[in-house]
Amino acid sequence: LEGVVTGPIEDRREHRNFLLEVERPAPGHVLVSARSGPLVDLLPGDRVAVAGRLRTPRGYRVPGAALPARWVRERGAELTLSCASDDVEKVARDVVFSPWRWPTRIQRALSQSIQGRGDAIQAMQAFRGHQDPAHPYDGER
Repeated sequence: LEGVVTGPIEDRREHRNFLLEVERPAPGHVLVSARSGPLVDLLPGDRVAVAGRLRTPRGYRVPGAALPARWVRERGAELTLSCASDDVEKVARDVVFSPWRWPTRIQRALSQSIQGRGDAIQAMQAFRGHQDPAHPYDGER
């Protein structure tokens, strides 16, 4: 599939999710999940070519379970595509204006600065005021 990355990009430790406005072979919106390996430096507005397994959203037929079809629809897509990071190729940079471009850059820069200072989980816990159970009196004055 070939198209333009639209909307925010969700960077996770081992994968990246993004919405692709598909232009070829047929127009539509696909939620792409690229996993494992080094991830291509994508930003909203970039044109990409992606190869992978295209599916309708599926889930469990269990009462109370999350509904993947609703989750995908809420993000503006009809289908999902799962692929390895090697299957995502940036064709052109900044093809379409996207208000999500700068927020994505800022989020990545802040994430890298936290990771550069140590474990990201410890930084988040410190930000939220979490106390280490081994040192219960750290937060008292």
